[in-house]
Parts: sequence; C-alpha cells; structure tokens
Amino acid sequence: MYQLKFQPAAALQRLALALASLFLLAGGAQAAGNKTALEMLPDDGEPAVTVTTPTPRAKEITQTREQNAVTSVRVREGNNTYYIKPGEQTADGHGGVRGAQWQIFEFKSKDKPNRSNNGLPPPSQR
Repeated sequence: MYQLKFQPAAALQRLALALASLFLLAGGAQAAGNKTALEMLPDDGEPAVTVTTPTPRAKEITQTREQNAVTSVRVREGNNTYYIKPGEQTADGHGGVRGAQWQIFEFKSKDKPNRSNNGLPPPSQR
C-alpha cells in the first residue's frame, strides 16, 4: 500500500504560493477600481532641459603599407587612439579575426638640455 509522509517544507511552499496569488488577485481588483483617480499633469510649455548635439570630432586615419598592402591602420578621434591590423592568413586561405588595439596611455618625453659631458666627470686639468 501507499504510505503518506508529511513534508513540512513542501506544505509551506504551497501555502506561500497560494498566499502570493491571493495578494496579486486582490491588488489587481483594487487597481481596476481606481481608474478615475488618474489626473492630467499641467503642461508648462518650455522644457527645463536643453538638448544639444555634440560637435563632430575630427577623425585622423593613417595607413601603413608594405609592398602596396595595408599592414596597419591608426585611427585618432578626439582623445582616443586605436590600431587595426589584419589577421594572419592561414594555409587554407582563411584569415583570422583580430580586434582593434586601443592605446591607453602614451608617455611624453620631456626635452632634456643637451649636456656635452654625457654624465661623466670633467677631465682633469694638468
């Protein structure tokens, strides 16, 4: 014969599901009864926010060629710089996919004064 076991976790889950569905049904009936409570907002005319379109930035594209084939392309747009290189060709003729390489930071060297001694001590005077 069949033996019934009481499982409290399953019973609590069913009770919670039943209560949640009752709350949803009650909330839907209450919202349906308040259709006349909506009011129109006054139109003030001018919006408080001004929308402007950004000015287009100049784009500089530099191609590097080797034997009349493009080996890399450098694109500068505003403060952004990235390099695009073609993927390597495989033996079956299919090229690999290669993503753009972004230049994150560029060190700028400061021009140092030209010192004739090159860091060496001055020659001895005899």
